[in-house]
Amino acid sequence: MFTRLMEIANGIHRQNATGLARLVSAILGPLQSDHLLSVAERVQHAAVGAASLERLFSPDYFFSLFDPSDCVQLRPEDYSVDLARDIVLSTPWNRNCFVNALANIGSGRSCGTWRQDPNHAVSLVLPWRFGIVINGNHSIAAGILGREGVLTPSEVLDLTPLLNRVRCDGNHFVRRDSGENIARIQNGRTAALFEIGRLMATAQPSRGS
Repeated sequence: MFTRLMEIANGIHRQNATGLARLVSAILGPLQSDHLLSVAERVQHAAVGAASLERLFSPDYFFSLFDPSDCVQLRPEDYSVDLARDIVLSTPWNRNCFVNALANIGSGRSCGTWRQDPNHAVSLVLPWRFGIVINGNHSIAAGILGREGVLTPSEVLDLTPLLNRVRCDGNHFVRRDSGENIARIQNGRTAALFEIGRLMATAQPSRGS
């Protein structure tokens, strides 16, 4: 799976690197749906745990968001997250709150058009440009599913330094300087996602809306 996805990714990159964002959406779309639907498919308080960036690519921790050799934190005010366009991983956990949010938030509903409020916190992750919800899962889920709403992220994390330090060969994550295996892959899709980030990092990151 990793090899086949990377063949597609490299083909897109050769023709038009901006098309890689669409492949990222295709890879992360099923994961987004799994997190949105978990609360609806399971009993109360049994939803899956919130998405974790540290374990998105591998079940093993192999990088630190607080280490500048892995991650650069950028100014959130320079970026925006469009819930109708960007992949955002939201994990609603309360069935009643999920029902109320979907029934009442959005254009033509009792709470009106979706808007950002102080409760909302989203990490925007570059160079892939996907979001992970830290707080406000239910109302943000309503925005995602209603395909409306733009918000300013609470933090912007650029993992380009990590991509410079680590590569994925489809079986393991490997230190580029020594060739040492440092983590297992989780699956072929997320392994390919990691390497697609390397292709995307060769272009300037998208700013603003």
